[in-house]
Amino acid sequence: MQRIGYPAARLLAVILVSAMPAMASAEVNVEESKLGATISIDGQRFATYRTLSGHQPIVWPIIGPDGQAMTRQYPMGDALPGEADDHAHHRSLWFNHGSVSGKDFWMEPRADAPPERNNQIVHRKFLELKSGDAGRLVAQNDWTSGGAKLCEDTRIVEFGADEHGRWIDFAV
Repeated sequence: MQRIGYPAARLLAVILVSAMPAMASAEVNVEESKLGATISIDGQRFATYRTLSGHQPIVWPIIGPDGQAMTRQYPMGDALPGEADDHAHHRSLWFNHGSVSGKDFWMEPRADAPPERNNQIVHRKFLELKSGDAGRLVAQNDWTSGGAKLCEDTRIVEFGADEHGRWIDFAV
């Protein structure tokens, strides 16, 4: 058996210690809230999974590591200076579809829409809320039209951070 010499062992220790910050991961906290679920990274707010905004669940706001909003405020709030106030159905990070059994889930229904145009993606429940090196939420939703369920989905949304930045992985 060959032994490693003192200079080589010392060099190996320096390499391992200097690599530790790059290997360390952020602490992601996913916590149920009145609006849905709040996600923070190392104690800083990162995002909120809102169970209802308009006619569907969305992720908003999404905050960058320097505290800067990554998506516009409108239509969840008044448009900020320089923001467009168009496309009211574009709500930060979301998933829907233009035609499900012939029903339009893409466009935001008007307040005076008849029941057959009142298409909603309704949050049913969280199946999982997990904190750790990466955060994870699993949500079940019902796609309804005029109050009748057409289909359902399960969304898995994971949140994290590494040396390159913050990330969201959204799967349906």
